[in-house]
Formats: sequence, C-alpha cells, structure tokens
Amino acid sequence: MRKLRAPLLRFALFSAITTLILHVVVLLGNGLDPIATPIRRLSIGRWAELQHVALMLFGLAHIALAIAIGGLRDGRLWPIARVCLLLSGIGHFYVAADFASAASLAQPNTISNDPLWVVASLTGLAMGMMQPGLSRLSLGVGLFGVVCLGIWLLLIPLNLLVTPAWLGGYERLVGGVYVLWMIGVSTSLLGAAVRAQRYESAH
Repeated sequence: MRKLRAPLLRFALFSAITTLILHVVVLLGNGLDPIATPIRRLSIGRWAELQHVALMLFGLAHIALAIAIGGLRDGRLWPIARVCLLLSGIGHFYVAADFASAASLAQPNTISNDPLWVVASLTGLAMGMMQPGLSRLSLGVGLFGVVCLGIWLLLIPLNLLVTPAWLGGYERLVGGVYVLWMIGVSTSLLGAAVRAQRYESAH
C-alpha cells in the first residue's frame, strides 16, 4: 500500500463528492424532473456553468485515481484499467464541451448521448478490470466493487427499454453507480495509504 499516492486519492474523493453536489444543485435549482430530464439538459438554464465544472471535475477524479494507483501491480488487467480511467477522464472534458455546444443546446432532450455513453463504458470497463486487484488489496473494497459492477452489468440491457420519459432517471442511476464507485474506492484506498504511512512512521 505504500505505493498509493494519498494526495491524489484525496483529490479524487473530493472531486467525486463535489461532482455529485453540483449536479444536485443545478438539477434542483432549475426545478427539473430527475426522471425525465437527461443530464445534457442541465447545460442550459440557471447555473449551467456548474454542470460543466462538475463534468470536468469528475474527469479529473478519474485521472487522479489512475495516477494514484500507478505504483501498484495487481494483475495484467490493472494497467489496461488505468488507461481506461485516463481515457474516460479526458473524455469527460469532451462531454462538457459537447454539452455546451450550440448543437447540443438546440436539442437538449435528445435520447442520443453518444459521448456520455463512451466515457461511461470506459469507466465500466475499468471497474471490471480493477476488480480482481481490488479484491486482493482489501476484502471490503473488493465486495463493494462487486456490488457496483453487478449493478452496472444489470443496467446495460435495460438501456434497450429506456424511453425519453425515463432517460434522465436511467442516466442518473448509471452515473450514480460510477460516482459511488469512485467515492468508495478512493476512500478505501486512501484509508489503506494513510495506515501504511503511519506504520512506516512508527517503524
């Protein structure tokens, strides 16, 4: 655990929590229906800038987590998972720009959110590929990861049944799994890193 980078894990945790808070503020501040309103729709109206900040912060959380775990070597899939996290993090900046574009604002309720689903898929792949390594690092975070991954896998086929009236709820359910996973993994690994630092200091 000594190779975990605690400052970056703290930043990932802070960014993920802030992302969630900003999203809720913009959603409620505009009086929007969380079930019917797609995430893209928050890019117009009051405090739209906070939506863009939230997306970029979550992207930075992915990048920070990928770098923070760079010192660990837990299986052949671990480096690929880090690449997926990095690509997803960069992709969030593209999503923020896409949502703010003129074309996006002209059709805020469209059911096609291709850039968002690309970054979501990359994060999902990272979740799956990190799972064996996380389970070896800690039983608790391993079980937590299994639950998040299982929910994600169950949500994939449901996408075929989603109508515009339920698009917002589905997107927030998927996004909620990702944010919760980021918070849980960052918290668990941060705790392990802090304990390792204290152990080293005491010896």
